[in-house]
Amino acid sequence: MTKFEMLAILRFLEETRAPGLDILGVDARDPIWMMSIALLRRHYSNQSITISSLAQSSGAARTTALRQIDRMLDSGLVERRQDRRSPKLVFIEPTDRLLRNFHEYCLVLKRQIGAVFGLGHSSEGAFVFGAAHLSARIIGGPTKLTASLGMDGPLRLLIKDETTFKVLTRMTSEMSVFLGIPIEYEMLAYEDLYAKVVANSRAADSAYDIIALDIPWLGRMAIEGALHPFDQELQRSRLNPFDFYAAAWEGGRCRGRQFGIPFSPTAELLLYRTDIFEAHGLAPPSSPQDVLRAAEAVHAPNDGLYGIAWNAARGQPMGQTFIQVMAAFGSPPVNLQRNGAGYDLNMPWEDLRPSLDNEAGEATLDYLQRLVRFSPPDIKVMDWTARGEAYRHGSAAMCYEWSTRTMSFESDQESPARGATGYLPHPSHDNAARISPMGGWVLSIPSNIDPSRRRGAWRALQWLVSPEMSKCLIQNGSPAKFLHSVSADPEVAEMQPVFSIMDSMEKRGQLQIWPRPPIPFMTSMMRIVGEEIHDVIWGQSSQKTVLRRIEDRLSAKFETLTSAEPARDKNDNTAYASDA
Repeated sequence: MTKFEMLAILRFLEETRAPGLDILGVDARDPIWMMSIALLRRHYSNQSITISSLAQSSGAARTTALRQIDRMLDSGLVERRQDRRSPKLVFIEPTDRLLRNFHEYCLVLKRQIGAVFGLGHSSEGAFVFGAAHLSARIIGGPTKLTASLGMDGPLRLLIKDETTFKVLTRMTSEMSVFLGIPIEYEMLAYEDLYAKVVANSRAADSAYDIIALDIPWLGRMAIEGALHPFDQELQRSRLNPFDFYAAAWEGGRCRGRQFGIPFSPTAELLLYRTDIFEAHGLAPPSSPQDVLRAAEAVHAPNDGLYGIAWNAARGQPMGQTFIQVMAAFGSPPVNLQRNGAGYDLNMPWEDLRPSLDNEAGEATLDYLQRLVRFSPPDIKVMDWTARGEAYRHGSAAMCYEWSTRTMSFESDQESPARGATGYLPHPSHDNAARISPMGGWVLSIPSNIDPSRRRGAWRALQWLVSPEMSKCLIQNGSPAKFLHSVSADPEVAEMQPVFSIMDSMEKRGQLQIWPRPPIPFMTSMMRIVGEEIHDVIWGQSSQKTVLRRIEDRLSAKFETLTSAEPARDKNDNTAYASDA
């Protein structure tokens, strides 16, 4: 079961208890049950809870709650953990025993609900709890809105020149009919889009109703107050957060508030040629060491075959690679608080500091330096486009690649990689959990939009991310699939090989946003990391202090987050090219 399914069940348990209390008038609160729900909700949100807060969630007197916490401790359901930064602060965490018990409980509950409502004949895997459509069914096409958007003039969208958005623009006439309003697009390349988003945020009135944002931009836009938060709209909306891939949804959140809705999310995978690996008797790599050994084994420059293609160009390409590969060594690029198997993305921004000068950073640098030996000759300037082309044309046996870009070779009849590609999460170090960093695009509404247009813009945005529209986009060439309801549609499931891979990774919790979290200065961090690491690998600067040097360059930016009025990132108006 996915993390979001667990959270959906916890919400279901809380909300179905309330009618019993309010309507029947029966006070059926059990302190241990209430505290278990509160504790598990925090755990699956990668957040901690103190003894005092846990006791308060019980609904009982404090002394009674503390006695029940002692019972839970004695029975091995929970354990104490001291905060590393404030030892006097004690958190309560669920033990493996409680987590296993709750997981089994959820499976039983899900099967029973499936049996009672006829959803998939009680099979646990036949539907996703909380999804827009609980059982597998064929989703119909988009339909016309029954009520007007209530907006004068055209609906104006600022978007990226990327496949999913290009598909959207080809449907302009149909969309105008469905939404009952003319539609205008401004579609720009990455750097131009970023500059336009920033300039629009500083204008008195937004020139756009809906804008597309790369996830690393979200933190900056949120801290500058440039985005309208969707919290109130979501409380009244039919849009269902639990239908989205968990990491995709989290990519639109900053400090516990939703500023973006997923539209074209993607995950970085390790691709490998199954035919080449089979010919060399190689197993799919599961660790960075396996990647190096496999790259060396298949590397045959005289035959035009290289071990692996990856982003190594100076600046953001190399910076993105370093930060995301560092996650395979178990560490995010900032000092996020670890909680269970994940990291707390809601920690106060003023506490954030760069965190690269550590064992994970050193191991990542060593790995990339060794990887260069088995890379194409143009690796020094290789970016997203070049690495994808190397793999598509058969000159690289492996490739780090975004999931939404795999269509380039899977739909190419001439590509040797078509139908001969294995898809893997990032190989991990020291038996750590294998994950794939999540990236991609969200849709947001500028905070400086004319207030009279805000409600109509939100209704249009909801329609754009609906299961019906998502399926329609896929059928017309979009490579982005991120809704459980669409995944269950038999007409969509097998349209691209990567779709089933992404579904499996989502269910195993392998799609994660913490490797490249939506925090302020993320774009600056990737650029600075990419400059320094590139110069070290190609001998243009000293390796000895490079990680400390990176942290020093970034610290001044992060220290502004402690001020009452955080400084704008004035020197970072260029986004630097990226496709995720």
